[in-house]
Amino acid sequence: MKFAKLFLVIALISAPKLHAAESKPEKANIMANEISKSIDLFFVDCHEVPQKLQDIVKQPKGCKYWGPDPYVKEIPKDPWGRQWRYKRLDPQHYELLSLGADGKEGGEKDNSDVIFKGKAPEIPAQKSK
Repeated sequence: MKFAKLFLVIALISAPKLHAAESKPEKANIMANEISKSIDLFFVDCHEVPQKLQDIVKQPKGCKYWGPDPYVKEIPKDPWGRQWRYKRLDPQHYELLSLGADGKEGGEKDNSDVIFKGKAPEIPAQKSK
């Protein structure tokens, strides 16, 4: 029993350190994945990915089924404190881009770009009666 309690205490103390040990590129990938969930919800309501990333915060013209609340209250900055770059490729595909530590395209390690290629979720067709 004492061993189990000691293990639990060590695990609780170590957990924040393990989280802090993630590299900024890893955090950027996690953040991009989280932002993509809001884009997926936008797609379900508007039947296309946003024209611009801000559309998940403020209702764009042309999407009457948006919301009723924002999909996110604000778009977080990337781990280096900069705005995400967003590119809509077509009505179902997009890219989220963080330029890494140096803020320039290309690079290695912390300077490498983080590119998230997103695709709208598949929505099953409704069966007609």
